[in-house]
Amino acid sequence: TFPQGGAGGLMGCVVAVGASLAEERRRGTLLRLVTAPLTTLQIPLGKFVGCFVASMTVIAVLTVFAVSALGVRVGSMSMLTAAALASAYAFSGLAVGMAGFFRTEGGARSAGNAVVLIQAMVGGGTIPLAFMPPFLRTASAASPFSWSIFALEGAVWRGLGWVDMAPSLLVLWCLGTAGLALANLAIRRGEA
Repeated sequence: TFPQGGAGGLMGCVVAVGASLAEERRRGTLLRLVTAPLTTLQIPLGKFVGCFVASMTVIAVLTVFAVSALGVRVGSMSMLTAAALASAYAFSGLAVGMAGFFRTEGGARSAGNAVVLIQAMVGGGTIPLAFMPPFLRTASAASPFSWSIFALEGAVWRGLGWVDMAPSLLVLWCLGTAGLALANLAIRRGEA
């Protein structure tokens, strides 16, 4: 459950940041940022960095608690670090990517919660993939939660090598980059 706990913590970061651009739109802050001498990429990048730091903090606190209080033994700290970095990057991209699609805070919170919760459920964040029917295990490949949980499990108890971890890490980095690109596009088109 340690990797599922990490995914749950990341989910909280995504939902919190997902509504922030809508709030800034309502307050007029986004308009001031768009007219400031910034590139359109710097606006979502600021949110991205904040979410990334929060996500890494969540994983670090969870890891310290799991190791010191629960006796969890981490198979490879270097792999856990790589999995944490890739997961935080992916979920930060997801947060800013989703933020670009919502106009109101209420819509961002409600739809963001629904999207993230469904992704968590399908991706093994609530029920381990091993207990899901085969069609859901196949569908879980569309969820960043499954890639993150697999990477975290690979570092903690699966004993995976770097070659086995590489696909998960690559998918997570690609998801984070895609989310950041979507947020940049939304701001550039005036949709954010």
